[in-house]
Amino acid sequence: MDYVNYETSIVQTYSICLVGWPKSIKFVNPSQIGTVLEIHTLRNDLNSGACHWVKLMKPQLAARIADIEARHDQGETIRKKRKKQSDTGTSHKRKRPSADQENERPSRNKNSSRKKAGTHRVRKSVAVIDSSDSSDEDEGEGEGEDDKA
Repeated sequence: MDYVNYETSIVQTYSICLVGWPKSIKFVNPSQIGTVLEIHTLRNDLNSGACHWVKLMKPQLAARIADIEARHDQGETIRKKRKKQSDTGTSHKRKRPSADQENERPSRNKNSSRKKAGTHRVRKSVAVIDSSDSSDEDEGEGEGEDDKA
C-alpha cells in the first residue's frame, strides 16, 4: 500500500479509507513503525475491527477530493514525486555485436536442438515368431522317453 500518497493513490482511486488508525502511531508503512509495542497495538486494533476499511459514498469522496484540492491550492505538496531512474534517457534495447568482433558468441537457432515435426521415424517391430508346436512336442517326446527308461 502507498502510505506516502495515501489520499491520492488509495482514497481517490478506490473510494475507500482506513478508519480507526491508533492515534499514538504515526500513519506510516508498518515497517517504519518504531517499536514492537506499537506494532502489537496496530495488529490488535486491526484484528478486533477497531481499525478497518470503509467504502466512501459519493458525497464523502467529493468532500475528500475538495479538501485535497484546497490543500494543493494553498501550496501543500499532496503527492510525493517519484525519483527519476538513474538510466533515464538511455536506450534499453539489447545491442547486437558487430560482425568483426573476435569473441563473438555464435548464434543458435531456436529449434536446432529440437527435431523437426514429421521427421521422427517409427521403428518396425521384429517379426512375431510363433512358438511352434513341433518344438514343444520335441521337448515333450524327449521327456516321455526319459520317463519310459
